Amino acid sequence: MISEKAVRKNIKSLSNLWLTITRDNGSENALHFENNVPSFFRDSYKSYQKGIVENLNGLIREYFPKRSNLNIKSKEEIYLIQKK
Repeated sequence: MISEKAVRKNIKSLSNLWLTITRDNGSENALHFENNVPSFFRDSYKSYQKGIVENLNGLIREYFPKRSNLNIKSKEEIYLIQKK
């Protein structure tokens, strides 16, 4: 799955920042066991269990509004924003 590959790549590049990951219960997380970071799954309909992610989404929206085409962004540009 594409999203899990992206997670693994970022875990590798920022390995000193990852202790655990809290995930949704969707099928996009089916390969969670393939990374070296323990994964926890939030309860259905309890978005407050992923508060950091919701906050992070808001910060990302400052740089990439909804419906932004990330395919036209360079990896370097995305990594610079990621570092911020």
